[in-house]
Amino acid sequence: MIDVRDTENIWVPGIVIGIYESKDSETKLLIHYKNWSKKFDELIPVTSHRLAKPGFFTNRLDIP
Repeated sequence: MIDVRDTENIWVPGIVIGIYESKDSETKLLIHYKNWSKKFDELIPVTSHRLAKPGFFTNRLDIP
């Protein structure tokens, strides 16, 4: 589990379903947005500001 900021800048729960590493580029995580269609799954670099610990943003009540 992981918190992910979607393309509309909303924090939602996600699931890491794959890790992709290569010598030439940055490690990326394949993210599935919980309760969303698989068509929205995406690769996001591990250093992205769109990723956070599970519940870090999604459990907060002060973020719409």
